[in-house]
Amino acid sequence: MNWDTVEEVFVIIAFGSVGGAISGAFVANYFSNRRDKSRRKLQLLAFLNAWQSDFLAGRDKYVPEANLSRAVFALFDDFRIELIAKATGVELDYSGIVQGRFKALETAIIDMTPGQLDIKQGREKLNAALNDLIDFLRKN
Repeated sequence: MNWDTVEEVFVIIAFGSVGGAISGAFVANYFSNRRDKSRRKLQLLAFLNAWQSDFLAGRDKYVPEANLSRAVFALFDDFRIELIAKATGVELDYSGIVQGRFKALETAIIDMTPGQLDIKQGREKLNAALNDLIDFLRKN
């Protein structure tokens, strides 16, 4: 047995192991990021669909802290704050023109005020804005 050959084999195994570990870490990170991106988008989409469903049906929402039910329109600020929180993570998943479009659709909802929902045109505007954002998320 030639010891030079054995040393070369050990060096090859060591470099192969290190290279494999590094490659494996990059691959795992890539798939983890994709999964997180998909999860954030799905959570935002589920939230928007539930909000729109409650909005269109005019359902009352139970507020445990106050032990009463309130009209979904009266809870607009609560929904708006939750939209901001959920959309912040999703916004960073996009870049360039697509990110700008997402931000514009989000801002169209965020800039509305609860007073605008007191009239039919305001409610129609919110419904259209929710539809636009939902369609965007499904396509991108």
